[in-house]
This record gives sequence, C-alpha cells and structure tokens, in this order.
Amino acid sequence: MKSVRSPNFRKLFKDLPQEIQSLAAEKYKLWKSNLRHPSLHFKPVGKYWSVSITREYRALCVCTEKHLFGFGLVPTVITTRLYRVV
Repeated sequence: MKSVRSPNFRKLFKDLPQEIQSLAAEKYKLWKSNLRHPSLHFKPVGKYWSVSITREYRALCVCTEKHLFGFGLVPTVITTRLYRVV
C-alpha cells in the first residue's frame, strides 16, 4: 500500500514536539513493514483509519485499495469523540 501525506499532515507533523515526531516516524516505519502489528492499533474510526502514536496522539488517514492518505495527527481524545459520532 502506498502512503501519501497531505500538506495539512506535514504541517501538523512539523508542529508536534520533537519527541512525538520521532515516535511517529518509528510507528510509520513499523506500519510500512507490518500494518497489523499490535502496537499500532490500526483500526477504523468511522470513515477514517487510526494509528496509535502514543496514548495521547493518533494519526488519521483515509484508505483506498491502493493508497493510504494521511491527513491529521490528533490528540486521542478527538478520535474517541469520532467513535461516539459514528
């Protein structure tokens, strides 16, 4: 699966603390090698997909058959709200 990051994703990534950026980069490498790795918690959240970065941050994306479009890095509390909406 090819991964594409939106301009918004890149901006949000750049604005994160360096420690979170490093963890997100590690999780991305893990996702590329094994998207079903248990530590990723890669799962649907409504019409989006979510990947755990830390307990406080998740990456959100839209998946198609061939691509994963990353568009946001958000606090976990926001993805929790998405669960309730859907």
